[in-house]
Amino acid sequence: MRFLGTGVLLVGLSGCATIEQPDSRPNSSIRQPGVYHTVQHGQTLWSISQAYNVRIDDVIQINRIPDAARLEEGQLLFIPGAKETQSVAAKSSDPNKNEFAWPVQGKVVRYFNQAGQGISHKGIGIQVSPGESVAASRAGKVVFADYLQGYAYTVILDHLDGFHSVYSLNAKVLVHVGDHVSKGDRLALAGARGMGGLVYFEIRKGEQASNPLYYLPR
Repeated sequence: MRFLGTGVLLVGLSGCATIEQPDSRPNSSIRQPGVYHTVQHGQTLWSISQAYNVRIDDVIQINRIPDAARLEEGQLLFIPGAKETQSVAAKSSDPNKNEFAWPVQGKVVRYFNQAGQGISHKGIGIQVSPGESVAASRAGKVVFADYLQGYAYTVILDHLDGFHSVYSLNAKVLVHVGDHVSKGDRLALAGARGMGGLVYFEIRKGEQASNPLYYLPR
């Protein structure tokens, strides 16, 4: 493990996993105030928790959502503490909102918290073609853009709201420390030597790693 000067903690890569599908049925054992929300197209756990002003971790825990799960359209989620159902479809599709986007389009082959070789990594690995552009998941400020031992060329963005995103295993970085970037701007080129086109991506709130699949649209 290593702390960078930015306060972002990076850990190693390992392992592969198969996506598990979350149970779409409501948890009948829940006995606390709240409402059930029906997931609509394009919604994420992040956008839903923001709309209801609840902690994403509370929604994950009470609905027993696995690390490798993605939301399904029509799935029921219990929102603890909510008093009425909110419409979040507009927020989910509005590109001007502070939602995360995929840094690349590819197959997820490494998963959050998947242990292997004594290491539990804290991001996801996305397989793409070498040389493909890696884009900013949200607008932010570049706080690291250099070669990092074990992670190859890496870019870290500070989103200025307590969140950071990390983009590793790149062949080349295209930005510099201090640059301000918009969502979708090119940060790097995929293709670290020996890794094919695997891109490693993290989302962190403070120094705590969060599962990127909970923030990224399906």
